Amino acid sequence: MLVRDGCTLDFLNGVVQAQQDPETLATTIQRIKAHFAQRQLSFCWHIGPTSHPHNLGQLLKAHGLSFDETEPAMALDLQQATEEVPSSTRLNIQLVTNREMVRQWAEVWGCGAPREVTDQFFQVYSGLPLGPTSPYQLYLGLLDNQPVATFGLFLAGGVASIRYVITIHEARRQGIGTTMTAFAIQEARRLGYRIAILTASPMGFSIYHRLGFRAFSNVSTYIMP
Repeated sequence: MLVRDGCTLDFLNGVVQAQQDPETLATTIQRIKAHFAQRQLSFCWHIGPTSHPHNLGQLLKAHGLSFDETEPAMALDLQQATEEVPSSTRLNIQLVTNREMVRQWAEVWGCGAPREVTDQFFQVYSGLPLGPTSPYQLYLGLLDNQPVATFGLFLAGGVASIRYVITIHEARRQGIGTTMTAFAIQEARRLGYRIAILTASPMGFSIYHRLGFRAFSNVSTYIMP
């Protein structure tokens, strides 16, 4: 599946769920490279548990893509989750419902990234139909009324995907990441979902494991700059 939104951020343009016959893969890779090159866009290619052929990563590198990272894919049976959202009078978690909140969300997500990056992220996500009935929901964590943390829920195929669990540097080591993730679990369960999934950074893995997530595969990313 080819994904393109027109911005220059590579992780918002790319290929997912590639299931290609080895005989035609080289042609497909060249066609996709040409597609993005014509538009002067960088892109990434995600390799997950359903991707094939099995040596897809090697073939991507042979065609000029660079390996970026591999993260464990983790899942949680929401009916078995027992972790409660830690209570706090200082942290307020809100559903993002307007452009001003999207701007705050993008700036926290960026964690000091160049303004060009957060501006593009804002442009993409402010165009989505956000709100309580949207399949893609953004949440903003405010500590003492200051935006400090984010996460997103993507709801599709009977599964809740938790993404972008981020806390700004100045507010870390206060349990905010754990609270945001526990709240995401609670929201997914409230919305009627049975399974939650995510990919874990080295920083987040222990948090997710403590909350009951277990690794079931890996997701690798390759980039064409």
